[in-house]
Amino acid sequence: MTFTHALSTNNYGPLKFIVATSPANGTHTTLASALTSASSGDTIYLRDSVTEDVTLKAGVNITSMPSNSSETGSSSVSITGKLTFTAAGTVNISGIQINTNSDFFLAVTGSAASVVNLDGCYLNCSNSTGISFTAANTSARINVYTCDGNLGTTGIAFLSHSSTGLFSATKGVISNSGGSSTANTCSAGSVSLTNSFFGNPFTFSGTGKITAKYSEIDSGATNSTALTTVAGQTNELDYVRLSSGTATPLSVGGTVTATALLLHHTNSVAVTGAGVFVYAGVFQDSTVGTISAGTNTGKSIDAGSISFNGEAHAVSNYTVGDWTPTFTGSSANPTSVTYSVQVGKYIRIGALVFVHCTLTASAVTLGAAAGNLQISGLPFTAKNTTNYTPIWPVQVQTYDMQAATKFVTAQVQPNSLNVAFIESVDNGAATVTAVTILAANTQVRFTGCYET
Repeated sequence: MTFTHALSTNNYGPLKFIVATSPANGTHTTLASALTSASSGDTIYLRDSVTEDVTLKAGVNITSMPSNSSETGSSSVSITGKLTFTAAGTVNISGIQINTNSDFFLAVTGSAASVVNLDGCYLNCSNSTGISFTAANTSARINVYTCDGNLGTTGIAFLSHSSTGLFSATKGVISNSGGSSTANTCSAGSVSLTNSFFGNPFTFSGTGKITAKYSEIDSGATNSTALTTVAGQTNELDYVRLSSGTATPLSVGGTVTATALLLHHTNSVAVTGAGVFVYAGVFQDSTVGTISAGTNTGKSIDAGSISFNGEAHAVSNYTVGDWTPTFTGSSANPTSVTYSVQVGKYIRIGALVFVHCTLTASAVTLGAAAGNLQISGLPFTAKNTTNYTPIWPVQVQTYDMQAATKFVTAQVQPNSLNVAFIESVDNGAATVTAVTILAANTQVRFTGCYET
């Protein structure tokens, strides 16, 4: 094996392959040459940014040096170019900013059972759609986990999916600063979204289908339909928010089953299409539009009543409104918190309150802040019952979790207007989050339900 390192031997211990601009700082000066030298089971560490198109190798992982991080887009290392994978096997890429270079930044093609996992990366679509997934194999996968990203211009999307495999996104935010109305497309296989946000629409055709849980598709800035499904396929939406501005948020083809679906729009039609719409709770928080799919079965909720399969019945304590979430400490609040985003929405139906919160701190002065991190300002006091504490999944960003934390949840505090944050750790008891983790750009986003 030949190395380009300036020394006669590699003295980097477990870091067997290091890509660095200077030969004195690594083993290879290009990612392509490191991939040529590496074998399945090896990991390539990226010390410096590279601009190149490469073909990935099965079993060879790529990551940033341990001191680098890229999930929020602040990484000091990046790959600008096209990563192509056609082989059978798995590649893991973590902690790196990946940029388009007038082409897809990732293309999974061919007919093999190719699996690419992107973990903790920042995915920057500045001048092209980001991912092309065409692998003709039902076992092919692209898994995007805890990755943020952005569409930086018009006319591009994040995903073009015609593979018979699965694309999944978990715990990530794909923003749309470029105001692109171009949809993510899926014409075969399936898409799975969990605790994810996408700032541009999804359109399905052919045999494509979607399963989404605790997620949001927001095309409101471009006034376009957030989700369009296709005839012949069954789709599932659970605790999903679709935002579409002046457009209809959902077009139903095939079958769409929905639980606690929140539609944010100003159109007279909330749901359209010729398919079958089966739902248990449709919430409309702005304009109340009609549900005009081909066949409707379920319960819809608007400002006047709940409709059970076409029959309207009055419901007491039905209100829709805004609440003002704020970061607080259980013992003492921060001296000051400035917010760039401070959005709280709620729907109350009888004793149940459904809330949505998006909260981003742009500047924080902690001062004497003490105790546990909370969000205060819930619209109604939670029920005071021993061991009755509703728990919700949470999407967080710029949030300093403990090293062993697996996930963060929001826990409604009994007889209060507060939500506390709990970290579930690996092989240990859950612990509360300290208010002192608050910093500029800390973001919390959740949707949940509690009882008054």
